[in-house]
Amino acid sequence: MRPRLLLAAAAALAAVALASPLPVVDEENHLAIAAQLVPWRPYDWWRAGLSWVGGPEPDAFVYAHPPLFPLWIWLWSRITGFSAEHLPALKIAAAVPWAGLLGWSVGALAERLSPRPWLTCALWLCAPITLLGIQRGLMPDLMVTALGTFAVVGWLHAPNHRSWAIVGGLALAGACWTKYPAALLALAMLLGDRAPRRRFWLAAALPLLLGEGALWLQYGRPHLWEVLGRAGEIPRGPLDGRALGTLVRLSLGVTVLPMAMRGWRWLAPAAAAVLAPLVLLGSPRGSPLDHQIALLGWALPGAVALGLLVRGTLSTGPTRMLSAWGGLAVVGVILGHNFAAPRYLLPAMAPLALLLCQAIGQRADARGWIAAGLALQGALALAITHAEHAFATAQDAAARAAIAAHPTGGAFSGEWTFRWRLEQAGWTLLQTPTSGAVIARSEHASSSAPDASWIRSQRIESPQVGDLRIICAPCGVGLYGETIGPLPLAFAPGPLATITLWRTP
Repeated sequence: MRPRLLLAAAAALAAVALASPLPVVDEENHLAIAAQLVPWRPYDWWRAGLSWVGGPEPDAFVYAHPPLFPLWIWLWSRITGFSAEHLPALKIAAAVPWAGLLGWSVGALAERLSPRPWLTCALWLCAPITLLGIQRGLMPDLMVTALGTFAVVGWLHAPNHRSWAIVGGLALAGACWTKYPAALLALAMLLGDRAPRRRFWLAAALPLLLGEGALWLQYGRPHLWEVLGRAGEIPRGPLDGRALGTLVRLSLGVTVLPMAMRGWRWLAPAAAAVLAPLVLLGSPRGSPLDHQIALLGWALPGAVALGLLVRGTLSTGPTRMLSAWGGLAVVGVILGHNFAAPRYLLPAMAPLALLLCQAIGQRADARGWIAAGLALQGALALAITHAEHAFATAQDAAARAAIAAHPTGGAFSGEWTFRWRLEQAGWTLLQTPTSGAVIARSEHASSSAPDASWIRSQRIESPQVGDLRIICAPCGVGLYGETIGPLPLAFAPGPLATITLWRTP
């Protein structure tokens, strides 16, 4: 079986087998948007807690993403059902097409550009960032990465095949209308010393212009301009912390093998010398030395991977495009996003795997490193997946306990699975508490501390207890973003989720 076919099947199978039956990360947010969506007016909804403003607006036109992904979730929600019992089917249905397309595209690129296609496919699939991203059918990152990677396949074939030029251009347009940062991929293509047919760029530009024009006519102002003009209203982490957080989370990608490449041994001490001041500046001030050493250890493979991307820019043709593709994805997280998250780095995984295999080539003396690296990446990916599922289950259990304690409902402060379960039971996000209100507050709530007048009534700990943490603010661990904690993983005993119930006077 050709690599592209096997990898497409493996990615689709991973999307089915590894997906949590509960919403994780911000999946609950996209579920809530789809439940309110009107397809012909895609921003006529509002979500309590949006960080742009302090209160509701007439519409959500300020929402940073184009409407293609919300429309995709709305379509599958209509087919499978909006209720909680239909959630597993919805997650699988929304993820499998994009997981399969992404796997097929990476396999096609490996067949064309890699000296060792099967190794490239294995490196890509075993990366923790890849396996986590494939499970995310209710997040736009899988969709935008699949469309963008497929667009690269079309870009490579465009000079000799008219149909590929059109299909690739349409895929690039779809990626950009899923998330605007996908436009960086067009810049990478322009840097690749390759001139696809004009129809590629026309096929990419026309749908975008038509879509943005339609939104302008509907809402009276250009959407992208609105998003960029109000981006400063969203809270952002400091730049040094975001840079460090990006390198730390990039280490969850295909970054364990550069140390096996001959002539690259100097990279480790050089990267350590550059990273040391960044760790000292980007980590919490006054953090213990062992915490900073752990950060340096996590960031070092990410710095080596970034060096691999920079090295590729000195080449020509497709190799330079791959380097620009991965490098712009990483720089885009540092400069363009509000925090660093592994899912934002998913587009960089394919070019990293390809460049790594090109650098290793056919070296027989690297086989031991390759086997060890694949085993390490695969084990780490499965461990993180298990920890994430356990965290979601713990949040759900804590929320259910709060519902059982107060069946009449109340208000809450918190996100992710915790928020989803409470909203399913009719609880509302805390905004202006009324007298005698019951408030459930997660230990990971991003809002301010409880008011001094509140009366603490109960503390609830989830029955799920584990050592591997992906979210633990007191431990400095925040896989989903360095603003929660700079480390992506850590071992810490105790309950995985804790909430406190309060009552207002």
